[in-house]
Amino acid sequence: MKSRNGSKPPWQLRQNYPFDILTLRHGSIDDEAMVFSPRRSAPSARSDRRPRRRAADAASPATIRLDLSGDPLLQLTLSTRDEKYPPELQKAIQGFLALVKKDMTNALGPIRLGGPDVQQSVTGALEELLGKVEFQVRGKDLVATATTPAGLKDSLAKAFATATKESALLSHANDLKQYGVALHTYHDVWRCWPISDVKKEHFDKNGKPFLSWRVHVLPYMEQQPLYDKFHLDEPWDSEHNLKLAEYLPPYLKRPGLGLKTTMLMFAGPGTLQEGKAAPRDFKDGIDQTIFIVEAGDDKAVFWTKPEDLEFNPKDPAAALGNLKDDFFLALIGDGRVVKLRRDMPAENFLALITRSGGEKVNWMDFQAK
Repeated sequence: MKSRNGSKPPWQLRQNYPFDILTLRHGSIDDEAMVFSPRRSAPSARSDRRPRRRAADAASPATIRLDLSGDPLLQLTLSTRDEKYPPELQKAIQGFLALVKKDMTNALGPIRLGGPDVQQSVTGALEELLGKVEFQVRGKDLVATATTPAGLKDSLAKAFATATKESALLSHANDLKQYGVALHTYHDVWRCWPISDVKKEHFDKNGKPFLSWRVHVLPYMEQQPLYDKFHLDEPWDSEHNLKLAEYLPPYLKRPGLGLKTTMLMFAGPGTLQEGKAAPRDFKDGIDQTIFIVEAGDDKAVFWTKPEDLEFNPKDPAAALGNLKDDFFLALIGDGRVVKLRRDMPAENFLALITRSGGEKVNWMDFQAK
């Protein structure tokens, strides 16, 4: 596509945000081919009209330096073609920083930054940063600097840590949702859940599956080519199948766990893994039954290994292992992913794990904030 960029200001954009903002907001819009007149009068055009050059037109691209390791924290430098322009540029920079300050405050509004206290401290520190800018003329350059406000580094560190954590939780929740869709699709096709597969060749002589349910749902997670490579009548750690474990699907990857995963089911009497119950056979309600959880790293297993969470009915929460928080992510049978409190009473936890115990319990009563 042919570029429509002009050859000179104000029609020339340099793909440099700070400089282009200055040009568009404060630069001259005079051009030899254009004539402007007052609203209520129309003087004749002067053939000798010459464009009036403003400081923003004469500026070279701006340079912004952001460094959290020391002072100054923020430094913006504008280079001009003549020493007479910096004073006018100072006014333009002040307008630009006011715009940044306004946009920064508005942008932080809807973002969760570790609670109101952290968000308020970050916003206040940024407002202080942009409200106390010092200017210095260095020949043809105008330099604006701002030093680090007290507490800004700590506030930003807390905010970034919270944002990283929230992003990871959102990603894990999406992975669980995808598994929910895959499990129900599998059931629609085979009329059973993947852990109670109808094909006898998928089990050893003792009735134990050769491969994890995470393998058998691969075709419904857009991983059919990988699934086709497995020898379904061989154990997960056979010479052939063990090599395929290296192809860990992206939705099972977790930092520091290698080929292991913490995406697990509860295993035992009355759970999803027992029998071939259809959704209508969940007497407790499929919308009140946990299908999959995100357990602690110490409970991670090889993703192809048919191993899940064995639990003690008197303390089912212990099966989750060492969680990083006081809650855990759970996929409910109706496809919702929720954060549940780890400290819920054992009898309520057990009721959510089993599908037909007849208990009256609602997971919403134990939802973490």
